[in-house]
Amino acid sequence: MSVGKIVRETDRSKLLLWGVMFLMSLSVIFSSEIAFLSPSNPVRPHHYAIRWWLIPHLLCGITAMLTGPFQFSTRLRQRSPVVHRTIGKVYVIAVLIGASFAFYMDLTVEDHATWLIAAGPVLHSLTWFFTALRSYLITFTFMLVRFPNPIRAWRDMSDLSFSMVLVLLMFLCYFGADVALNLKEITTKRTAERSSPKPAPRAIFTA
Repeated sequence: MSVGKIVRETDRSKLLLWGVMFLMSLSVIFSSEIAFLSPSNPVRPHHYAIRWWLIPHLLCGITAMLTGPFQFSTRLRQRSPVVHRTIGKVYVIAVLIGASFAFYMDLTVEDHATWLIAAGPVLHSLTWFFTALRSYLITFTFMLVRFPNPIRAWRDMSDLSFSMVLVLLMFLCYFGADVALNLKEITTKRTAERSSPKPAPRAIFTA
């Protein structure tokens, strides 16, 4: 099946959502992450010191980011269920390993001044781990929380503020998805009920 045919047969709202998420990811990569590769970056020595923990975490995070969207493909699930399940297993394994490395780094090698500052990253890694079977949005929070980095006020916020924002974002992603899905289900049912023909009244015969 050609890419053009897949695009034509995909719901427009779904295409718009994935398109926006793709553009957000590109924005984060070019505006935030590439800068870490520069030798003059002040954070580079710290990242180099924890490289054996950071590299597996990043590789698993990238794998989860790329394989997660395939779990939302109805066409793939119907036409290639074995491939769909295999990709799903890769996604879950990548999240479990990546989250484990993140949790370890947040508790040991990262120097957080207070427990409030550590709360955001630690809860993030734990939530990512325990929602591996449930929510791709938690995986995508890596992009969501870094997307506004071009805004100076966001980029220069304190560690404590960032920790609190991260906790709030996880809360919204975890419960917001349920609210959105429930609203969609309720709206779909009501639309179906309105459009379905009403049964004709039964005739009443009297003797």
